[in-house]
Amino acid sequence: MSEANSRPRTIDKRIGRGSTCLLSRTVTKRLLSRGTLKGIPEEHRPSEANPAIKDLPLWIDGELDFLPEDQRPKPQPPTEFCKLRYQLKGVKDPGSKEVHAITAIGIGSGVLSRYSRTTQGVDIVYEHTAVVEPNDRLFIAVGDRGKGCLVFPVSLPKSSSSEWGEWHRPSFVEPDGRSVFGLMDGEKSPQASTNVPADACRLRFRLEGSM
Repeated sequence: MSEANSRPRTIDKRIGRGSTCLLSRTVTKRLLSRGTLKGIPEEHRPSEANPAIKDLPLWIDGELDFLPEDQRPKPQPPTEFCKLRYQLKGVKDPGSKEVHAITAIGIGSGVLSRYSRTTQGVDIVYEHTAVVEPNDRLFIAVGDRGKGCLVFPVSLPKSSSSEWGEWHRPSFVEPDGRSVFGLMDGEKSPQASTNVPADACRLRFRLEGSM
């Protein structure tokens, strides 16, 4: 199972969104309806590298109570989330731009023109926040729909701060908004280019503590 699929139900509960995964009992019934399971090949048995579904940290409290007590997974420590605040400046044609915050667990997208903004000298600075895990990977991608996206890999600070970091240039360009989905697994597409325009927008950020 991809790292990008880990903990969705737990996260849904923490940030108030609806459930997104099938219940394990639904999966079990579908499997049973297709015939009798005669055995499991050794390479497909649960292991530390390939744990059983019930042992993944997917489930919210009480969801696996139908299992016998000795088969229930061990309680998982609560997932901590932090708020990352970021700013963008020097964005060309901001009215048409979309922004994607990409982590190992999903993508949050928004329209740049709806972000809060201030003026710093001759620059308009757009500001927004993203909910992240402290040790998660994060990319911020900026671009027009169906066109190239400028991508900023973000190294999350070790601790929260009221001070902004330095302004950063994009590291590479993805061909379109769809190709950024591969960044959930930490992989840029084969079509990605390091030919970043000299006048590309800049990004800076700060971590604002746990939620």
